[in-house]
Amino acid sequence: MPLPASSPSHSGGVATISKQYFCSAVGATGRAVHHSRCITNDCLYTWTMNSKSIFICCHQRQSRHQTRQSAGFSLLEVLISIIILSFGLLGMVGLQAAALQGSRDARLQSVATTMARELTDMMRGNQAVANRSSSDALTNPYIGRFSNPDGTTALAPATKSYCLAVGGTCSSTTTSAQSQMTDWLTRLDAELPGARVEVCPDAAPFDTKGVAQWTACPSAVANSTIFIKIGWTRVSTNRSNSGAAALDNASSPSVVVQVSPGNQ
Repeated sequence: MPLPASSPSHSGGVATISKQYFCSAVGATGRAVHHSRCITNDCLYTWTMNSKSIFICCHQRQSRHQTRQSAGFSLLEVLISIIILSFGLLGMVGLQAAALQGSRDARLQSVATTMARELTDMMRGNQAVANRSSSDALTNPYIGRFSNPDGTTALAPATKSYCLAVGGTCSSTTTSAQSQMTDWLTRLDAELPGARVEVCPDAAPFDTKGVAQWTACPSAVANSTIFIKIGWTRVSTNRSNSGAAALDNASSPSVVVQVSPGNQ
């Protein structure tokens, strides 16, 4: 049988073997004849020499240098994979933190809106006091500016009252309004960090850019459009700020609700 192109060659009964693979030649008598190297890897070849069949079985042998190169290359791949995985995990952590912050802001926004609507209903239910011309706290407890910027001063009206508590009796619509504001401000202070509230008539609740702004309560209140403004401490939208500057301490209202006088 002719030899394959890549198989060992022979000339004058002497086999010529390359220097890449270890192999052994087995004659027809079954006696093994060992050669140093051959070309093909893990193959069995047969050729006829002097009317006798000889089988050549070749097995690839790797050097120590080749083994070190393969192991080193595999280790490099593992290290690169770990680095890529680490960046991916850091991105996931940042995304999760942003999602939690957004969820918290949405919850506080919802709480502030609900509280503002609740105060609107209380004022409409007690129009005798809400429509009084004076903004004096003793005359109209609904009107005023209340703040707790550092979280140490609880929100409260000028005159506290608890006549709406269980078993209590309010002597007038004014004390009823005082009790309502006492309860409302206490709950608002517990829900919003660094809460700030402004309830008063305002001809310009927004600036020229459409951003809500704080204003001083005027002395005239009667039959005017009243706005309820609520703000609280939240993370600044300027991501370049750090430290104390990373927090926005209610520099502008986050919720603005209009209260129309209307008829009960």
